[in-house]
Amino acid sequence: MSSKKYIKLSTGEEILAVYMKPTNGFFNLKNPIQMSHVVEKDETGIRFSKWIPYTDDKIIPVSAKYVVTMTSLSKKMTKLYEDILSEQDCEMDFESLEVPSSLIN
Repeated sequence: MSSKKYIKLSTGEEILAVYMKPTNGFFNLKNPIQMSHVVEKDETGIRFSKWIPYTDDKIIPVSAKYVVTMTSLSKKMTKLYEDILSEQDCEMDFESLEVPSSLIN
């Protein structure tokens, strides 16, 4: 059985991730990628993005009470997920975000 999963959360979010051993009522998701359904003009598609974008953590704990369902990925989705992770590894790291002093109280 594949550890790469499709996870539907009670918030409606759809996540692709590597399922790790649960601990203390939390599912541990490695390299979670969020799927977003988009409609542009007359075309529909899916956009993929890092689920929790402002962290370098690779494993994200999710309370089991927020997981609606979890299934194994098909071979096609597994390949797509692996390709997305490979592309992320090639991207440059975020540079520090500078907040203009006018925005700081």
